[in-house]
Amino acid sequence: MLFDSHLHLDSFEESGDLVGLLERAAEAGVTKMLAVGGGLEANERSVRLAGEYPERIYGCVGFDRDEAGNAYDLNLLKTQLQQPEVRAVGETGLDYHYSKDTAVIQKQLFQEMLELSVEFKKPVIVHSREAEDDSLGMLREMESQWKAHERPAAVLHCFTGDRDFASRLLDLNLFISFSGIITFRSAESIREAARYVPLNRLLIETDAPYLAPVPHRGKRNETAYVRQVAEEIAKVKELPVEDVMRASFENACTLFQISL
Repeated sequence: MLFDSHLHLDSFEESGDLVGLLERAAEAGVTKMLAVGGGLEANERSVRLAGEYPERIYGCVGFDRDEAGNAYDLNLLKTQLQQPEVRAVGETGLDYHYSKDTAVIQKQLFQEMLELSVEFKKPVIVHSREAEDDSLGMLREMESQWKAHERPAAVLHCFTGDRDFASRLLDLNLFISFSGIITFRSAESIREAARYVPLNRLLIETDAPYLAPVPHRGKRNETAYVRQVAEEIAKVKELPVEDVMRASFENACTLFQISL
């Protein structure tokens, strides 16, 4: 069984291909997936589809760094977080690659999302790009307030850092999620980090429709391709792919409080 711990379903639903996506996922052995939010429409879609496809699609709501500075309804978000099908906050975080000029308001928004995660005891899906120190500092403070110590407080999704960054995340008892980028020729530092991250601390994802893995690179990504991520991790760790599939599935269920 496979668990795609991070994908965006907007383009699939809008193009009328959601059923096809789910059928192809089932054929590939993907039995569960987390549909991330990040904005008003994405949040609504995630909650609705989680209700329409129980125990297959799980919800996730929050506001991402692109929403920094925009008005939003915090009460609506809290109402959504009360829904049992919603299992996480996000995605949210910091991105200084394109938008370092908005760092201050990005951090303000990220802090609000971290506080909601603590309040509702639902883990946060973290985006971090060229913002490692700020992300780690804020996550360290949040983790100290997290009382659900039987499971980590967050996952750093679509990991693109090096072994040192991975080590610092592991020190905070966080999960690390690898995407199709790990299959790219230029991704040796990510593969090195994957060798280092223990099986009990990693997740796998597609981030569909983005970042399709080799041999699908350049095409629209989809959740069925999460198997290629598991296969690459198994290759670099010199383990049977079944071990990676089983561990990442169990880790996702632990993080999102889903019964095995």
